[in-house]
Amino acid sequence: MLGQEHILNALRDAHRRNTVHHSYLFVGPDGLGQEEVSLWFAQMVNCDTADDAPCGVCHPCRLIAAGNHPDFTWIRPDEKTKRGRVTIEQTRHIRWLVSGVPTLARRRVIVMTAAEQMMPEAAGSLLKTLEEPPEHSTLILIARNVTDVLPTILSRCQVQRFLPVPTEVVTSFLMERGVGEAEAAKLAALCDGRPPEAERLRNEPDLLAGRDVTLDWLEDLSRAGLGDALLMAERLRTTSDEMPGELESRLHWITLWYRDVMAAQSAGIEAVLYHPDRAESIAGAARLYPEGFPSSAIQAVGKARRYLSGNGNATLVTEDLVMNLIPAGGRP
Repeated sequence: MLGQEHILNALRDAHRRNTVHHSYLFVGPDGLGQEEVSLWFAQMVNCDTADDAPCGVCHPCRLIAAGNHPDFTWIRPDEKTKRGRVTIEQTRHIRWLVSGVPTLARRRVIVMTAAEQMMPEAAGSLLKTLEEPPEHSTLILIARNVTDVLPTILSRCQVQRFLPVPTEVVTSFLMERGVGEAEAAKLAALCDGRPPEAERLRNEPDLLAGRDVTLDWLEDLSRAGLGDALLMAERLRTTSDEMPGELESRLHWITLWYRDVMAAQSAGIEAVLYHPDRAESIAGAARLYPEGFPSSAIQAVGKARRYLSGNGNATLVTEDLVMNLIPAGGRP
């Protein structure tokens, strides 16, 4: 929950004033503590001994932390559906849960992850629940972007925006855990404001090795033409097949690289880079690519990530992505 004190304070203040909302929308990139804050909130509003923060040791706190509390429920996309979607059966289950009083808790808390992946009929069913807010329940929806949530649902939620954590804060966080200053600064730059990602990079050296492979691929791509697109897509895909989630990790590095190119186009040699060890190739790409192209490339990567999170076909997704990462007409 590092760096999200503004949200903790808002929820704590609502609890003190007895003005807890019936529905919240937690918005922000993955890895900023949305699920951790949801758990913290559920413990806080039901803790036996603390008023403004969960004690973590009372019976309700321990049950919630263990996932065994009857009034604390996670709703996650159904992996049995074609693209991993939240179904109408799940939103009907929410309606059934809130129709009665909590079993043990003072306030029932239901958390829906990936709320942007609700099927249309599921969203309609959830809207009925939000139109008649239950007295003793709070629903927390977690989504990456506000624009991905139906306006009718958005209007009935109190929005809490999760913000990337400043690099210097992540650096201090890592150094407090025994990481050397140079390594901490490198990991903080690469985690894109997400402390859990920084720790993951520290604990899994293969991820940093994957970064080097990805940046080599990007340097080659900057010299490629349209005729090389399918070959480059296959190369990205096959080097990402070694472990689950590797392609998503590669797309993260690609996003940061294009951000660096965009920064280099704007600030030149004064640009602060995510990948300072690739400054020369980034400067070269900044000269080659037309203005505005890095921004459109970042949008294309975001589109690919959304398709993959919905169980899109990796072959089709990577081929479409690479076609959008080579400027019209081939090599810049």
